[in-house]
Amino acid sequence: MTQPQQPWGQAPQPQQSAWSGQPQPAPRPPKKNTGRNIGLGCLGLVVALAVIGIVASVITGTEDDSSSTKPSVVASATPSVDYSAAEKAAGIPPNPTGAKRAELLRALRAANPDITRYEDKAVDAARNQCSALNGDANKPDWLASQRFTYKDVTTTEKQGHQINQALTDLGFCKD
Repeated sequence: MTQPQQPWGQAPQPQQSAWSGQPQPAPRPPKKNTGRNIGLGCLGLVVALAVIGIVASVITGTEDDSSSTKPSVVASATPSVDYSAAEKAAGIPPNPTGAKRAELLRALRAANPDITRYEDKAVDAARNQCSALNGDANKPDWLASQRFTYKDVTTTEKQGHQINQALTDLGFCKD
């Protein structure tokens, strides 16, 4: 099926599709200078990478001068932060070690044997529970039940009361 040609100065009429009977939009004219645009984009990328490389070498001080014997100073990736003052202000005792840690774990095991399945978590929870006990929290037994419930370990509010009593009897929170 041949389409009649449009006279000059008139917009082309949409063509109908042989399949759907719906008008189809007129085809777009081809883009020009596509190859030149790609070439300029690649050139811009190369220039940007070269500038980044030069800036990086200036900032880090790396040069091709292999005869230099200057010692390099390497900064730590993560700065060390001392949280002990903030923990002490919040009523959290230092991390127990040795016999004090074993004594704490024994007392916690007496309240709920499951909570010492993950010893490090139990010690952290005990230290954090001290902030509630030292800060006169409203519901310390409930807070203990929440702090000592993790993964597959569940602690009841009654067990939370026993944990608080054990921490108080040990004097663990008074350090």
